[in-house]
Amino acid sequence: MDTQFKLSPLSNDERQQYYHHLFADKTVPLASLQAPHECKVWPAYADEIWAAFLYHTTFRVNVWVNYDPTSARFYNDLDPRYESCGQANASPSQASKLRATLPPNAELGSITFELGTPFQSLATFSFWTEDSKLDVGSQMTGKVHWHVDNEHWELKRFVMHTAAHLVNTFALPYGAQGLALEDMVEMAGWFRRVQTQEEAEWYEDDVDQGPWTVVSNDWEHSHGWVSLESSGRRFGG
Repeated sequence: MDTQFKLSPLSNDERQQYYHHLFADKTVPLASLQAPHECKVWPAYADEIWAAFLYHTTFRVNVWVNYDPTSARFYNDLDPRYESCGQANASPSQASKLRATLPPNAELGSITFELGTPFQSLATFSFWTEDSKLDVGSQMTGKVHWHVDNEHWELKRFVMHTAAHLVNTFALPYGAQGLALEDMVEMAGWFRRVQTQEEAEWYEDDVDQGPWTVVSNDWEHSHGWVSLESSGRRFGG
C-alpha cells in the first residue's frame, strides 16, 4: 500500500475500485478482526474504508460438525462434543471484542467456514454476496472444497445439501449488500446435523448402539437441518 497515495482526487466509484484492489485478496480470522490500517492512513475516509474492508475481505470462521472422521459417522446429543457443533467458534472474550469492534450495521461480504473438528479440517465452505441482475438486491453464491476422500460420503452429502440450501434460500434483507453477524451465526448452526425422528426411535430400540446416528434414506428431503431463528444462538454465546 502506498501511504502517499491520495484518495481525495478520486470519485466514489474510483475509491471503491481501489478498496477492492486493497482488500479482495485478504483472508482474516473473524474472531481476531480489527479495523484496517488504512483507516489511520486516510482518517477522513475511515467509515467507507471500514465498510469496504468488511465487504471485500474474506473472513474465516471455524465451525465444528457433529461428525467423527475416524468412524465416518455422525453423532447426536448423547455425545458431549455435540453442544459445541454448529457454532461460529470463538471464545466469549473474542466474541465480546468483535461486537465492540464492528461498526453498527456491519455487513460481511465474503465468509469461509472451515468445517470439521478441533483437530481436523474436513471441508471448506466459502460463500459471498454479489449484486443480482434482477431488482432483488444482493444474492449469495458459494463453493465447497473437500479435505477428505469419498469414504466420507455421508458427510459430503450433508455438507453439499446444507450449503446448497443456504445459498439458494437464505434471504438477505432488501438493500443489504452483505451478511450481518447474526446471519453468519445462524448459517453456522445449520451444520449441526440433527437426529431425525426415525433415528431417535431406532436408538430407543437398540440402546447399545451408543450416540452414533445412522443417515436415513430420505433425510436430505426433509430432515437433517434445523432453523435457529428463535433459538437465541449468538456469536460466542
